[in-house]
Amino acid sequence: MFSVQIDPLIVAGTGTLPSELLEIAGGRNVVSASRYPRLGIESVLVAAPEVIVQARMDVADAAAARREEFFWSRWPTIPAVRSGRVFVLSAPVALRPGPRIGEAAEQLEALLHAAPSPAAGTGTP
Repeated sequence: MFSVQIDPLIVAGTGTLPSELLEIAGGRNVVSASRYPRLGIESVLVAAPEVIVQARMDVADAAAARREEFFWSRWPTIPAVRSGRVFVLSAPVALRPGPRIGEAAEQLEALLHAAPSPAAGTGTP
């Protein structure tokens, strides 16, 4: 699942650049709605994503990234949280079409296909 905002929770659905990047990287988007739907946490619990990629335009520093990671840590029953596969990406790389789009696809591929962490937690590439 590719989250672009946490308050309110907005994720990338079908027909979006982040969703296409997930597919190019070998993943499958668990969100079947189109564009950028607003979700309740209950919907995320039901979708049970194995990886959560968090990218926001306003995540500019390490403290902001830690706030993003803390948000997800409150739901340890989500498989991505339980296995330590919640990642905060630089929004300019992940959300803007342009010459760095290949870099975003490579980062996503590395994250999606890395072995899950044995301990719960989150990571920032």
